[in-house]
Amino acid sequence: MKEETEVARSYANIRMNIWSDEDWRNLSGAGKLLYITLLCHDTLSYAGVADWRPAKLAPLIDPRWTADDVRTAAAELSRAFFVVISEESEEILIRSFLKHDGLMKQPKMAQAMTSAFGSIASLELRQMLAFEVQKLHANSPDLPGWKATGIEAVLRHSAVDAQSITPTDTLRDTPSETPPGILSAAQPEGYSPSPTPTPTPIEKEPPISAGGSTKPKQPYSKAFLEFWEFGLKKDDKIAAWKAWEKMRKAGLLPDLEYLRKAVEQYVLNNPDRQFQKLPATWINAGSWENDYTPPQTGPKKERLR
Repeated sequence: MKEETEVARSYANIRMNIWSDEDWRNLSGAGKLLYITLLCHDTLSYAGVADWRPAKLAPLIDPRWTADDVRTAAAELSRAFFVVISEESEEILIRSFLKHDGLMKQPKMAQAMTSAFGSIASLELRQMLAFEVQKLHANSPDLPGWKATGIEAVLRHSAVDAQSITPTDTLRDTPSETPPGILSAAQPEGYSPSPTPTPTPIEKEPPISAGGSTKPKQPYSKAFLEFWEFGLKKDDKIAAWKAWEKMRKAGLLPDLEYLRKAVEQYVLNNPDRQFQKLPATWINAGSWENDYTPPQTGPKKERLR
């Protein structure tokens, strides 16, 4: 039987007064479609964070959309501070989700939010969500959710206002054309354009190395290659290497034996490969610090007859 805090999301609240928000009304149709898609996405947590996989989001919006179309729409949402994106951890935060979803009105939902907060891989996104939680607490201190277990940790967490930071994402800032299925401002209502076939780009041949191989050699360290064999999913190796080097240069990486045991415990407690973190996410989150030891339970007391 699942604990009360393990509540699965089966619906999303979309506030009706969103249409009176000038920032929302000024968004393009593509931006609005992406935002609503994110609100309904099955990876969206109670912390308002979803997986950021543009190529997987594209066909959910329109079969003709590409990953670049999603990035274009996301860049617009980012500039308007509707979302914050972490490319490294592949996460996207809906900034005002907590405020408008009403989670803090229900202690059980608030507890689910605190659990989801701890699962966010990106420190930057955790800090920005902590700011929204702390702001909501200051404005509405009497909500029942503030009594939830673990909420104190979120209220004490370091916080950063997303609006104080200029978006510096690597997304497409200026769309070369209106994404398929979206009417531009110059097109009259009811206009339905025929799908325009996308021309196949001409790919440049990669330079041939002296050894005759076209695959570039990656300068992985011996320690990283040993870590790679410890048991995590072998996906997105270059991203994992970048995360490894970032942690190493910051002096945050423990020794290999410590990492090996941490990976073993993580895999033991998360046997389903489908739901295991990517290596880059595992490293960026500092997951070796997590305690995967099962809770100790005391001897059962005999019932009085």
